[in-house]
Formats: sequence, C-alpha cells, structure tokens
Amino acid sequence: MSDLAAIVLAAGAGHRFGAPKALARWRGRTWLALALANLSEAGFDSIVVVIGAQAARVRQEAQTEVDSAWHEQMAGSGCADLRWVTNAQWQAGRSGSLARGISALDAGMRGALIHAVDHPLVQVSTFAGLARAFSQSASPTRRIFVPRFAGQRGHPILIGSMIWPEIQALGADEPLRQVVHRDPGRIHEVPVDDAGIHGNVNRREQWEAYARDHGERSSERQE
Repeated sequence: MSDLAAIVLAAGAGHRFGAPKALARWRGRTWLALALANLSEAGFDSIVVVIGAQAARVRQEAQTEVDSAWHEQMAGSGCADLRWVTNAQWQAGRSGSLARGISALDAGMRGALIHAVDHPLVQVSTFAGLARAFSQSASPTRRIFVPRFAGQRGHPILIGSMIWPEIQALGADEPLRQVVHRDPGRIHEVPVDDAGIHGNVNRREQWEAYARDHGERSSERQE
C-alpha cells in the first residue's frame, strides 16, 4: 500500500494506567510491538510512531522488539518504513501528537490510519478492512473511514489526505472528533467483526481483569 500510511499514537504517560501504555504487555509483546506487527501483517509498510512521555525509555525498551518483529515480517519486501517522532509537548493533547505524525508522512501519501496504542485488541482484519475500503472508494482522500461493530463505531479510523489540514488546524487539546463529526456525509462506515474497536483501556485493573479472563498475566517490563 504505497499510498497509505499508519500513525500510531503512543505519547501518553498512562497516568490512570500507572505507566506508559506503549510498554504494557499482552502475550509476550508490548502493546506497541503488537500494534506494529498487526499493521504490518495488514499490509501497512509505512508507519509513524509518535512518542512523548518517557520517550527515551519507551524507545529503548521497545526498539529491539519492535524492529525485530517489523523486519522479520517485512524481510525481502524492500518497502518497510518505520519512523519514530517525539512530541516534546505531548502533555498539551493527543491532537498535537497526531499533527506531528501527519507532518512526518511522505508527500505522496493519500490516507493515514490513526491507531492509538491504548486499543491493543484491534484485529489485523480490521486494519486490512479499512485499507480495503479506502482502496475501493471513488474519492478516498475526501473521506473518513470508521469501523462499526455491534451497532457502534470505534477505532482506529482512516482519514484521507484532503482532510489532514483540518486536523493540523486543531489545537493540541481539541479532540479529533471535531473533525470527524464536522461533515457526516464524508464518513464511510466499515462493518467489522471485531469487539476490539471498542476496547479503549484506561486503567490497569480493567486490563488485568481482561487478561485473567483470557488466562494471561499482563504487566509492563520493570527496570
């Protein structure tokens, strides 16, 4: 997908969670590494990761794991592109991180999938389905592609390049939904079979309960 990129938002401190969520683990992988592996499997070969809080630690702990999984999966393709962007003003708000991610994309990109690291259970099929909907749309650069499961919309979303200036015009603390809801006519819902699109994890006890239900132990790597 040479005209599609993904932006992974992993800049938050995870105050309610107790640690940066990028470093939380599920089945032996950090949420950040899991996101990159799943995006790669879905066909995204250009990914920007935006980090901020404890940026040095997040990158140091994740780099080896992320790079190993990424290059193993993309070996021989000749098109893997993983970029790290640090947002020093991450505390100002998530939209500021998103704007930094958009600025790091190549000029030829026509769409960007926006994935927050605190949705760790989104399936590969959802990433691929959004990309497929984009490729099949008559005017994808002017649309916003939103997954829908069990009658409700969720995350991630894929946004065409003609809409990016509206995102970059937001204040750092203004929510992305201001852009998403501005023109309902440009929203394209994509049906998915994936409860993970609703799985925004904010608190550790919420995640620990899920992990126990699935026979796993969840933790972030300790120093």
